[in-house]
Amino acid sequence: MQINLKLKAATRDAVSMAGGPQRAALVSRGSASRLCEYGSVGCEDRYIPVDVAMALEADIGAPVISRAMADALGFDLVPRNPVSDAATIKHQVSESMRGFGNLLADINAALEDGRIDHLEAVGIEKAITPEIERLHSMLASVRKAKSLKAVS
Repeated sequence: MQINLKLKAATRDAVSMAGGPQRAALVSRGSASRLCEYGSVGCEDRYIPVDVAMALEADIGAPVISRAMADALGFDLVPRNPVSDAATIKHQVSESMRGFGNLLADINAALEDGRIDHLEAVGIEKAITPEIERLHSMLASVRKAKSLKAVS
């Protein structure tokens, strides 16, 4: 996927995770219409400003846009000080199991008629993004535990 398409997709994901363009406009200096333009592939010359991206990411608690930019440059973005205690990892696993269970149930329900239509695909795509972020967080915690040689 081209870099600009990844950035546009990440912007749409962040706006969605913030509760949609109207809600995202409340936590950033962007207007709802501008936020939609920043995520639209039809607005090839408009990209989300860094401060607006940072405000959205702070609100949703996940570096969705920053991760896309790092990935486009060949880097992984990981938390600086991930928590690695066993209770936190156990909680992350529990949240992931619940989230993935719901996601898989949604996909299965969409497939009941033998296909996934456009609206169903949009909903599934929106549901996948937070699960990916949960996995990134869990991976960082496990990597920190690995570097400490033990988890208690």
